[in-house]
Amino acid sequence: MKSTNILFFLAALLLLSCDSDNKKYYLEYYPSGNIKYKAEMNNDSLFNGTAEEYYDTGELLFKTTFSNGVNNDSAFFYYRNGRVMKKGLFRNKNFFSWWIEYDTIGNIISKKEYLNSNNFSEFGIKNSDSIFINQAIFYKKGVVDSLSSSFFEMLLPDTLCLGNNKIKLALNSNYKDYCKNYDSCGFLSLFVILKNQHNKLDTLNSRKPVMSIDVQYLKVGEITIKGEIVEQDYYIKNHKKDSLSDMNVLRINKFFEKKVYVKDSVK
Repeated sequence: MKSTNILFFLAALLLLSCDSDNKKYYLEYYPSGNIKYKAEMNNDSLFNGTAEEYYDTGELLFKTTFSNGVNNDSAFFYYRNGRVMKKGLFRNKNFFSWWIEYDTIGNIISKKEYLNSNNFSEFGIKNSDSIFINQAIFYKKGVVDSLSSSFFEMLLPDTLCLGNNKIKLALNSNYKDYCKNYDSCGFLSLFVILKNQHNKLDTLNSRKPVMSIDVQYLKVGEITIKGEIVEQDYYIKNHKKDSLSDMNVLRINKFFEKKVYVKDSVK
């Protein structure tokens, strides 16, 4: 998901200004004369420091921080009334990790996790360098709407021991809500694909949304545990249910990644 219209386009006329603090700024204005963009710059004319975008009526719309032209920092969008609309992280001009969205009075509407497909290429993702929503949690009156939400919880300590360990995963699926968009769905299968210590992929089948996965590590040191949660089913495009040619695969994927340390004993 590419961020748009937020300080990353320099097609407009570049206006430079030096404030009383001797800092150099990139400035862009609305036809009314009100400031549209204001961003600190370094001597190499790269964004460096606070960057802000404003509504045409002067209220703050967006705020983030750059370091030598790179925006890998927190970002905030605002309503005209000054309340936060959404907040999260940018990485390479894209939404990254968890973003939280609020309504105009401060109630949480949703939480969404954004990931880059490049980080999970070993699982066969075809669209390289694309941003996708990995998990989505929606709220109604301050309570998680389980039917429309799709997310998981991974119970995994930061330190593991040599030998056998367990990873616990609890999945909240919106499969039933998703499946109603199709004429016919079959039997849902659930499995986890886990990258093992030999950099190979193990497939583990499960019949339940709460699962305990056995993993074994034989070397001391920092490791990255990566995996894919797959919900797979078959659906029919139309009502000719006796036609196998109309059968298609419905596959919902979620990915996880965590760095842990393996030691010879846990104290």
